[in-house]
Amino acid sequence: MITEKERKQFASRYDEQVQELLVLTSESVGNAGSWGRKGLWKPSAGLLAWIDLADGQLQKDGCLSWLAEEGMQPEWGFGLRKLTIYRVRARALKEGPAAGKYFMLLEVLETLETEPRLEPIRQAYLTPVMLEDAAFPGVVFELERQFDWFNASLDWLGEECSVSLEIDDDNSDTANAALTAFKQLYAKLPEWDAKFRAFAAAELTENANDWQADAAENEEKEYQPLTEAEFARRISISEFNMNPDGDFTAYYDDDDLFWGHVILVEGNINGEISDAYIAG
Repeated sequence: MITEKERKQFASRYDEQVQELLVLTSESVGNAGSWGRKGLWKPSAGLLAWIDLADGQLQKDGCLSWLAEEGMQPEWGFGLRKLTIYRVRARALKEGPAAGKYFMLLEVLETLETEPRLEPIRQAYLTPVMLEDAAFPGVVFELERQFDWFNASLDWLGEECSVSLEIDDDNSDTANAALTAFKQLYAKLPEWDAKFRAFAAAELTENANDWQADAAENEEKEYQPLTEAEFARRISISEFNMNPDGDFTAYYDDDDLFWGHVILVEGNINGEISDAYIAG
């Protein structure tokens, strides 16, 4: 059970004044981070927009958070759904960059089918947006607003690769900038792919050999160390992310060299490759 002390500690970051809001949730609903002791969580629901019923002002972006315990999953006590309009009672965050836009959720008063000012925002969010280019025949990049990128699957030297082009706030200029940078890279894909593999191999082969040697020792097997050329050959592309400024991250499957981790290679279209590391 959540103690009164825990409730007060959580609420201390929020204004005492209770506001009544109309909110339109985003697709980011139901995420939760640990808070305090084991079993205590801070669930959240992103907001595409909200209206303070005291002054009637429409605001874009925001977040509802609250305190919950492990046993309240999966609905975390309120059962909020994505892209849904609610009338709620909440208290605004007092300090920091998110002050006045992040709220502690107190009560869900009503679920609304629609609302005159919030409905157009929901419908605009649901409207598909596509990006196509003659450089990629038959490929359609589709806007995934939840992640602020256009995404498509395309051929990467015989392998399927998920490519995302990052944007800023639905900005077509930044989408086109990211696409232009990716076209520049894709035009010389064999050269770039070889550079990615070689850089990752130079940075990580020794580490991979340590991992593999440990595994062989645990299984009481002999282990023949990998060369950098073998490392580069074994990894395989899975995802690629390009920013409007030309920064990129290439994601390679590790062929179990790191027991299923992903290999990330970072750099810029100007030719610089800056880092390679494993994650996840």
